Amino acid sequence: MSELKKSRLEVQAVLKSCIEEGLEFMQRPGWAVMEFANASFQKADRVVLMNLVGGRRVGWQGWSYGVAGNELTRHDNWFEEQRWQIHCVCKRKQAAVPTDQFPEDACSDLIAWFNGRGCDVLRKSKMSNLRIDSDSIFVYNDNSDLYQKRAVFTVKIIVPKEVSAGEIELDALVPKIYPV
Repeated sequence: MSELKKSRLEVQAVLKSCIEEGLEFMQRPGWAVMEFANASFQKADRVVLMNLVGGRRVGWQGWSYGVAGNELTRHDNWFEEQRWQIHCVCKRKQAAVPTDQFPEDACSDLIAWFNGRGCDVLRKSKMSNLRIDSDSIFVYNDNSDLYQKRAVFTVKIIVPKEVSAGEIELDALVPKIYPV
């Protein structure tokens, strides 16, 4: 993984492992984690879906110049805020029993995870998340023949980015004297 130029899929892989660790820590066995709109999502039960809904640059960290051999390189650093929607989906059975798992409970656990130890997990990958309001869970009911319930919240992840570009050669800075 690139240290300061994480692609969308690299961030998604880190987020996926963070969610899996959170589900294990919160003792939610049997949950799968996958990308939103995955083909295997059809008729799924106990699944967490990740959907990147947007990103924006939130600030410049700075820039620097480096010299390698005879080449001058400029490094620009900034922070990007990525908004990931986390969808927890469960099938709803006809007769609920106390041991059934509900998507809003899984969302509450994941929010508690991201507001605590999950932040430390992301920090190991040089990323962080903003605090999530526990009142931000939206619950959707599917009234089709296969009744599913879906709870959704958004996590905002701060990702450091860097781009390096070659500048002019240093020899070009020395004035050339041409005969008149």
